[in-house]
Amino acid sequence: MKGTHSGRFKRLFSSMLIVLALLMALSPASITLAQPPQQGGEQPAFTASSFGTPDGSSAIQMQETTLNTDYLAANGTLDRLAVVGGLTVAEGQASGVYLSGEIISPLPSTTDIGPIWAADVPAGSTLKVETRLQVNNGAWTEWAENPVAYYPVRDNQYGGTLIWVGGGPATLQFRLTLSRGQTGAAPTLSSLTLAFSDSSRGPTAAAIASQVGRPLAAENVCPIPQPAIVSRVVWGCPDGEESPRQPPVYQAATHIIVHHTATANGPQDWAAVVRAIWNFHANVLWWGDIGYNYLIDPDGIIYEGRAGGDDVVGIHDTFNAGSMGIGFIGCYGNCGYLGLLDAQPSQPMMDSGVALAAWKLGQKGVDPNGTSPYSNAGIVPAIAGGRDVVATYSPGDLLYATLPWMRTSVAQRVASCQQAACTIANVAFDKPAYNPGEIIYLNAQVLDTQNSPIPGAQVTASVTKAGAPGSGSFPMNDMTGYYQGSFGDTGLPGSYQFDITASDPGGRFAPCTASATATICGEPGCGLPGGGLPGGAVVKVEPERVSASWCSLSVNTAVSVKGVSQLRMVGIELQYDPAVIQVADSDPYANGVQVKPDGGLVSRPTTILRNEVDTANGHIYFEATMLGSESINGDAGLFVVDWRPQMPGATPLNIVRAELTALGGQPLPPAIQNGSVEIRADCVSGQIALQGRTDFSGATVTSASGEQTQTDAQGRFAVSGGEPITISYPGYLAAIAEPGTAARMASEGASANSVGAITLLAGDMNGDNVIDIFDVAMVASHMDTADPLVDLNGDGVVNILDLALIAANYGQRGPTTDWH
Repeated sequence: MKGTHSGRFKRLFSSMLIVLALLMALSPASITLAQPPQQGGEQPAFTASSFGTPDGSSAIQMQETTLNTDYLAANGTLDRLAVVGGLTVAEGQASGVYLSGEIISPLPSTTDIGPIWAADVPAGSTLKVETRLQVNNGAWTEWAENPVAYYPVRDNQYGGTLIWVGGGPATLQFRLTLSRGQTGAAPTLSSLTLAFSDSSRGPTAAAIASQVGRPLAAENVCPIPQPAIVSRVVWGCPDGEESPRQPPVYQAATHIIVHHTATANGPQDWAAVVRAIWNFHANVLWWGDIGYNYLIDPDGIIYEGRAGGDDVVGIHDTFNAGSMGIGFIGCYGNCGYLGLLDAQPSQPMMDSGVALAAWKLGQKGVDPNGTSPYSNAGIVPAIAGGRDVVATYSPGDLLYATLPWMRTSVAQRVASCQQAACTIANVAFDKPAYNPGEIIYLNAQVLDTQNSPIPGAQVTASVTKAGAPGSGSFPMNDMTGYYQGSFGDTGLPGSYQFDITASDPGGRFAPCTASATATICGEPGCGLPGGGLPGGAVVKVEPERVSASWCSLSVNTAVSVKGVSQLRMVGIELQYDPAVIQVADSDPYANGVQVKPDGGLVSRPTTILRNEVDTANGHIYFEATMLGSESINGDAGLFVVDWRPQMPGATPLNIVRAELTALGGQPLPPAIQNGSVEIRADCVSGQIALQGRTDFSGATVTSASGEQTQTDAQGRFAVSGGEPITISYPGYLAAIAEPGTAARMASEGASANSVGAITLLAGDMNGDNVIDIFDVAMVASHMDTADPLVDLNGDGVVNILDLALIAANYGQRGPTTDWH
């Protein structure tokens, strides 16, 4: 026993010495004089990340390193600089320069480099970042400034511009110039992060162009159709059509904001550039998704940018909400300071820009030559450059000079539109008949000449009751082209005629009308499914109405048949609003998105003829047939839909086609009972990372009302209730989202119910919300064991890696509040 205690003491003492050494290594340095030049220096440590599509057809490899003060001081040349809480200008000096060592990309081939830096830059002082490249072991490029393009980005840092390499082995060197302001205040740089990426693996621009061709504006077609757009799936976005880290939010666009991407011009694979921009915005700047709504390459190909479809809010000009941001790929003026050549925007690119802007402004009834208030940016032209909104060179002098021509061209295209009447389609009641006193729910869809839903119309239904002319009217609420209203004055039995009128105050289309009749029965049972007719077949949505939280992982509805006789074949088409809910794929191993066949079919020998979901337009197509002499008699489920909430709102579930065929081939005409789904904004979501781990599951999240949940493997959570939100995990400092965090995140473009993301710091072993020597001692006393409560990084053993985590966070206190 004595020997055992002695061995433990020795291990504890050795571990304490190691921790003390780590703490000393992490202590701030103070260096004031210039150091000898470092030709190479120690190469930094990199963290690897990979983002790819499930089928592996597109992938982005990224190697990221963060260079802190200690690394910079030890691996570069300081001239008139001091290291005091970061790089800063030495006392008595007006400015100073830092020259880094040569940093070799760990990737075999690098297409681009994304820089960001943490700095304090007092008003009047300056911090200039310059870079140069060596590609394929060739000559070094000239020094080029990398100015601040975005602020703030992740962790309140400065984001530079994307450095395009193009492929091959790459080496980077950077130079920092820090200058005091007139007041004597000096900037301080705390760290610089470099993300080396390879976005070359994926569909090529040439292959994409051969499939879609260049979009041209169709003349004399009204409403103006959307031009051909390359979807995110087609250009190889690793997140596909989804945006899991930055759920879409919506606001009707009233302005077009034109930018250039400030990337290299010349012949190259533009699809790879789009993937690089997505990676830079989503994974380096931590925006969660690409900032532009659309991008246009010099060949005129339009690429879908931010996920979410029409009217989704992007991140491109600080204000964002109420605009459609277009990124013209390349650099079109004022490019010399970036080390890039200026280029004239190509005519195919400009033609596609006109087609895209004409579609959007025509859709919204906005005058392309007009001006109007835009968010908090003041009065802004309907087609504006980024520099009209914020202080930026974008979209470059050459592209900016084309905006008057663009406005004129778009106005001519809008004026040439020959106004056509809309169409009211898919008019449906939620039940085939009603008992006296029941509320009638009415759904309808307003379509343009291309049979696309028209949002923003003014839709009204007037009601004429039997024996009571002129019974009243009510507005129908817009749900992105679907319209829903209700009528409750149903005490009088008989027929109720609903006359629906759709018009547009913006003049996009001529008015259109439609009529439908509902029946209020006078005898008991008339309002039951089937209209009270014995043996009547019914196809219905069950449950009829569903209300669920925005944070629900899924919402379930089913489509079933009632009262059928010898049913052999079914064909169902159901419509929904894809902006409010989306279908969760029931079979990830099959192409496309499918719903789940229900018990009435899976319990019988059945062939599924069609199981297809059009997620972009909100259509479910389902067809099946029984084999041999099998048939359905009575009631049976056809299919189940697992819905994923997308945003607060309500959507009808309209069965627009229901074909039932009996044995022998005779049709069975059914009554239809539609349904609806309401998504409530009554919860808070976010994402947690556990420092040092790759599995972020198990953190406890508690809302202000005491509701609790736990994070999944990606650290995601959704909890009922409101802020403050508290998060805890054994061995980690707690975190808190104070009241107002979600509102602040929403103002920065995040989902309206999200508090964002935060990293829990490892090392609080005794749960007192401070990382100190007591926590060190606890880990040191469990060295070389497998105690899961002390194994901070979850690798199965308590060792020096766990001690290093504590050392890096020594002295930190909780709860942390650094949400981004």
